[in-house]
Amino acid sequence: MGSIALAEVWDKTQTAPTQNLGTLLSQSASQHANRTALVSLHQHSSDKEGGTSPISWTYAQLHEASLGLAHQLSANGVASGSRIGTILFNQIEWALMFWATAHLGCQFIGIDYRAVSHKDHARDLLESVLCDVIVASSNKLALAVDEALGQKAPIKNRYVVESSQTPGWKTLAELSENATENVTKPMVSPNNPEETAVIFFTSGTTGTSKACPHSAVTLYSVARGLSKAHAITRDHTICQHLPGFHIFSVVYSLTAWLQGASLVFPNPTFDADCSIRAIQQSRNVVLPCVPLMIQAIARSPIRPPRFETLETVTIGGSTVFPELLELCASLGPKRLAAGYGMSESLVVTTHNQKTEDALTGGEDVCLGTAVSGACIRICQPGSRTLLSRGEIGEVHLGGLPVFGGYLGLEHESCYRKDGANFVVSGDQGYLDEQGRLYVLGRYKDLIIRGGENISPSRIERVLSHETGITAQVVGVPDTVAGEAIVAIIRRDSGIELPHDELRNIVSKSLGPQLSPSMIFDLTGDLGHKNFPMTPSGKPQKATLRQWTLEHIKKTNSCQSNHAESSIESQLTEIWSSLTGRSAASISPDMSIHTFTDSMTLIQFCSAVFERYQKSLTVKDLGEFKTVRSQAMLLEGRQKMETGSDKTQDMNSAAPPPWRELPENRQQVLRIKQAAMGRLNSMGFDWGDVEDVYPKNDIIGPMARGARPNSWNHRHSVIVRNCDQARITAALHTWATKHPLMRSITVSDEQNDFYIIMPARQSWLCHQICHGESIDNAEDTLTYRFNEPEWDHVAPPGPFFKVTILPINNTPDIGLIFHWHHVIFDGVIIRQWYRELGQIVKSRQLSTGFHPFQRYSVALNRRMRNVAAQHAIDHHVQALRGISEARDYLWPPQRVPLWLKGDDSGWKYPDGRLGEPGLRTPLDGKYAIGTMGLEYAISVPQILGLRERFEIPPPIVAKGACVLLNMHLTGGEEAILVTNESGRSWPFVDSAAGDEGKSDQSEDNGEGVNPLSIDGPTVTLAVSRTRLLGDETVVQFLARLLQEQHVIEQHSHAPIAKIIDRLESSPGGASPTSRADADVVRSILNRQVFDWLPDISSTQSTAAEAGQETSAGDPASVEMLEVLSRTDLGFVWYPSLKEADTTLKLNTTWDDAQMHATEVSHAMKGFLSAVAWLSKSENWERPARECRFETEDEITDVGPEKCYRR
Repeated sequence: MGSIALAEVWDKTQTAPTQNLGTLLSQSASQHANRTALVSLHQHSSDKEGGTSPISWTYAQLHEASLGLAHQLSANGVASGSRIGTILFNQIEWALMFWATAHLGCQFIGIDYRAVSHKDHARDLLESVLCDVIVASSNKLALAVDEALGQKAPIKNRYVVESSQTPGWKTLAELSENATENVTKPMVSPNNPEETAVIFFTSGTTGTSKACPHSAVTLYSVARGLSKAHAITRDHTICQHLPGFHIFSVVYSLTAWLQGASLVFPNPTFDADCSIRAIQQSRNVVLPCVPLMIQAIARSPIRPPRFETLETVTIGGSTVFPELLELCASLGPKRLAAGYGMSESLVVTTHNQKTEDALTGGEDVCLGTAVSGACIRICQPGSRTLLSRGEIGEVHLGGLPVFGGYLGLEHESCYRKDGANFVVSGDQGYLDEQGRLYVLGRYKDLIIRGGENISPSRIERVLSHETGITAQVVGVPDTVAGEAIVAIIRRDSGIELPHDELRNIVSKSLGPQLSPSMIFDLTGDLGHKNFPMTPSGKPQKATLRQWTLEHIKKTNSCQSNHAESSIESQLTEIWSSLTGRSAASISPDMSIHTFTDSMTLIQFCSAVFERYQKSLTVKDLGEFKTVRSQAMLLEGRQKMETGSDKTQDMNSAAPPPWRELPENRQQVLRIKQAAMGRLNSMGFDWGDVEDVYPKNDIIGPMARGARPNSWNHRHSVIVRNCDQARITAALHTWATKHPLMRSITVSDEQNDFYIIMPARQSWLCHQICHGESIDNAEDTLTYRFNEPEWDHVAPPGPFFKVTILPINNTPDIGLIFHWHHVIFDGVIIRQWYRELGQIVKSRQLSTGFHPFQRYSVALNRRMRNVAAQHAIDHHVQALRGISEARDYLWPPQRVPLWLKGDDSGWKYPDGRLGEPGLRTPLDGKYAIGTMGLEYAISVPQILGLRERFEIPPPIVAKGACVLLNMHLTGGEEAILVTNESGRSWPFVDSAAGDEGKSDQSEDNGEGVNPLSIDGPTVTLAVSRTRLLGDETVVQFLARLLQEQHVIEQHSHAPIAKIIDRLESSPGGASPTSRADADVVRSILNRQVFDWLPDISSTQSTAAEAGQETSAGDPASVEMLEVLSRTDLGFVWYPSLKEADTTLKLNTTWDDAQMHATEVSHAMKGFLSAVAWLSKSENWERPARECRFETEDEITDVGPEKCYRR
């Protein structure tokens, strides 16, 4: 296996200077004496013709004037090492003070002229550096300094550029006029390049600015690095419109002066029109900008289509996106450059390329590799542990450009390594294989919603690019989702788009889970004209978040004056948070079923309990459909006592072990006796067992399949940019968190049980294994494929195994997972894989999994209560006489059993070995039933059925399946087995009546989000459906919806007990009852309808396993293939992403029962039926007129890389 490059790159080409800053500037002035050093277009002097023209100084003039100023300052007691604070605009005097300070060997301090208007902030800044000299551009600024510090502050020398009208301040002109005759004599200052030469302040995005001292070493290194990277020569002009107190400005000014180039000040402060004129009047222009500057220049009405004199646009100061590069390119530069740096590190990377080449990248913008003697490292967040190239982590910066620490402040982000200074940036990024840096955003700005890290910049980009609206996105606390996404917009161009339309734009681009829950207008709602910005143009998210919270608090305070609507508004906000719809669009009297799905209902009930400590059930929401009725119902419900022992027990993360409960003592002894043989064979004893859980009725029989690999899944996975040690550690962490991954099974005389083994290496070594290296990712698909003793997991367990396969000459790892369905279902495994991706990426983990033991114990205890008996009775009544409809079963059975995938070693139910060759794939070597087919069709009106009639897409799909079954069999009814998620607490629904409720001392599941139950809750239901006369499409689908509600109400009914009671019948077993039971047994594995819900819309699963594979997404978990070896004949798997209108249909089947051509024909009939049912012109037509051919395009999209049965 090839070595994996670590995420570290160091520019070793740059060497540190041996002279101080004053000497370096003097040498440049001597070399370029007669060239133009500085032009200030907004300052004028008299010319020879008696007019005025912009001030323009040569290097000799600038050098001479600054030396004279330095001598006069020296005469006034300013010595080497003194601190000279400057509050100056972009003007000649700024350059004079910078050069003079360098000549003196003093420390130049740039202070934001905007900061001094804030008295407390100004005092903090000035007191942190204790200036000996202070120079201000105006009397107004001078007065602000006095107000902040007081006139008696120990600053001996105070100077103002304009005529002084402030007591205690002298004019800078007066100081220059008093210069001695020896103005050209060089200053004698210490020649130590490591002494502090300048001090910058951090941008203060968190509200506190810190002082960053820099030396000639850091400044010269960066200036030389930039001049080499951008090929800046004496023939270039730097258009300097960046503020002189910012590091980005100073390093570009110094770069120009050390190269003999010209520096142009267009205006005292940035003005887009002035910058445009400066570009047009200059030649070979290099334009350093922050994003806001580029946007202002591009939008200016006087900008030309292209700037003929523009050589290079350099963008920095904030996260750079492709859209910003496109905007830069629209100005017509020959080259584009993106760079990265901080006040602490100056500029450490830059990427200069031809404009046309810069626009060919991906979603992430390359910021180049290390320059200026810098080192870039990518480490695990919160540590100094180096990651591999391609892995996303925290950016650490070191080397020559990096300062030695904050002034007067020890900070954990600063450290020394390998003889160099380093600083932790707080930025999220990665290095690619070539060592080039990509920065994705600030860690502190990430929004944590539902356990997922959401980058605000993604949402901001969509809003800006698609609408032209300037937007900033922040997260605010939300009891439902953790944090709610809030967009604050500023309508710069007068664009008036409704908030719902803005949400829809985000939803279509990024998915509904990233759609803002709230949108506020910066001026109209928050009362501010401009976004809070740092001097470098970075948004101050902390300030913006505070503005937002204050507005929300104020709004809520106003609403609290209307007590009768307060609960309504709170419930509306919960629905808004879960669905991404605006609260304003959710009327208190509209049905929530017009915009929600079943998973959202579950989430809502969980959120309501968390907020109010009162219970609502999904059944309640079926009856109380509006927010108003839900609020009234909730007000009448009794609140649980949150301090009670019962509540504390329910909310505990670790319920008492089932095996230690006194009532289970005898049963545990039987389980122990049954388990000891298996435990001893693996070197374990009963004392090693962590716990015991009862299995549910559906899961138990899966451990007794018809072949060794029954109910198995084989998943081929690639983990990009991850080494063996890291993935091994991640898998150990993963398996430790989820007890069922460490389970085996055992049975006593009556029941099946999980035995949970310890999270120790001695056990996990049986489950986390290392295999041989492979040549490429695709080799995972064939690695030891169908080897009888290896390619499966089997009872009694373990039921989870992963094999780690290094991929030669790559930084990637192949994984082959073997899963048995006794420990997972479709809802939980997607969450498990999502969590594995988080662990690998060292992201914050979701802690929302709820112990499966609690659910399992509750289900086992309640199997004998009245509600359970009602559920069994319901199903028995519905299934009586089913044997008379045996001719209506589809698909037809050609050979014994229903088995997907390799069926080696199959047996009949009575234990007889199956005949070799009897179960032969009908398509021979071209059999694809295990991989399956996947088609898609656009159904643009399908959501209209939900909006108008509360009929959700899954019911439309089930209706199509019902009608197709009747069409294919010619029968009067359709018999389907449906997979139900079972994501509800068993047998506590109020429909059973008071007599059906459990004893109040039992666990009723209050406060549990059923989606987070950490194991399989899936159940089966057999449904029989007929058409009633000429009922219309809407009537037919509405009836299916009502039947589905009943099925869900009784979804936990144990199928084995249903069959037993069906067979026994009230008067004892009879030929008919036995026939009914036999038919039910025979169809459980024949045809299954499985609508797996889109939990991403309610769980914020921003990326499932198999979908975290975008370019530049290092250490991502990529699903290559899913092979399902379940004991099933045919599985329909339709799916529709929330707010999407393209329905996808995946099917898998038993190759010994069906040809692929038969399956393809059935799938096209299914999709044609869905399309016909979805069209509004058919809604009032009889459902029996449904068509199974369509002119709409059906696309073969191939199996999608996500979970499927």
